[in-house]
Amino acid sequence: MLVAPAVDVRYLRAVDVVFYTRKGCHLCEDAWVQVLTAQSQRPFAVRVVDIDEDRDAYDDFKFDIPVLEIDGQVAFKHRMSAAALVQVVQKVTP
Repeated sequence: MLVAPAVDVRYLRAVDVVFYTRKGCHLCEDAWVQVLTAQSQRPFAVRVVDIDEDRDAYDDFKFDIPVLEIDGQVAFKHRMSAAALVQVVQKVTP
């Protein structure tokens, strides 16, 4: 199970970051490490959605996980780097 670390709320704004994943997905595990690394550099909150437990998410992403959405827009699919994620988060947060 993926668990997001506590985040200092002073760094947060109303940005919605969602990580779509599923159990047994090795690309998801690799991407999650990048998310955690990015969070250590530029704190942000992230919601984790297991697509096998969310029918709409499954229909949308069954062939594309992992997916990271920021403010409702797909920012990354399949692979991501912590550096690229930090850049995107910095653009949408003060």
